[in-house]
Amino acid sequence: MPRPKQTLQVICDINTKRYLSTKEAMAYLDVSANTLENWRTEGVMIKQNVAGRLKDKILQLPYYKAGKGTSMIRYKRTEIDSFIEQAFKVAN
Repeated sequence: MPRPKQTLQVICDINTKRYLSTKEAMAYLDVSANTLENWRTEGVMIKQNVAGRLKDKILQLPYYKAGKGTSMIRYKRTEIDSFIEQAFKVAN
């Protein structure tokens, strides 16, 4: 009688990974693929203090791409955190 195949399931905590795939970034941020693409390509408008005056600035989500298409897009987790902090900062 043949032995059943054993499968090895690897569970990785996205909080410890340095680079995240699009699906992992979606789960990490709880946003859709469209939202990630918009943040990556169009960015979000933020107010930046320049010499005591507030100026509008577009902030885009940094990403890394290898090859053609979107299958090899990666996001550095620390840059995601920085983007979120800057883009959605609550004024005190």
